[in-house]
Amino acid sequence: MVPGIDLDRQDKVTDAEVAIVLLARVDGAGREQGGTPVVVEHRTGESASETSYESDLYALATAWAVKDNRAAVHVHHLGLQDGPVCERRFYDEAALTEAAERLRAAAGRIAAWHPNNATAPTYEVGNWCTWCPVRERCERHR
Repeated sequence: MVPGIDLDRQDKVTDAEVAIVLLARVDGAGREQGGTPVVVEHRTGESASETSYESDLYALATAWAVKDNRAAVHVHHLGLQDGPVCERRFYDEAALTEAAERLRAAAGRIAAWHPNNATAPTYEVGNWCTWCPVRERCERHR
């Protein structure tokens, strides 16, 4: 729940707490040799941009599900010419707190979108657009 804009059944727009649901599907889960909870994600295409929140979401959900204050995310970059590469991201308690804040900030931006005008947020082209599947259409029509 984050502060945002709500539209009721009578189409009245109000400031309200808004529920934002973040979903992710992992390719594997378990524990590392030392007992750290781990999530495995397989990437077969382009690498995610620097602003991707997937690893944060995986780490937080994993730590919460197993009631631990740490988690690791293994991103396996498959299909590379040099073979698969594993990128390990470790989240300790402080990193999990930072991840939660990044996700809360992202959810806040989503909650602030006007329900009747999805183009209402300020639009700015940046590095985060690099992997967007609609980037070309978006830049031309916004």
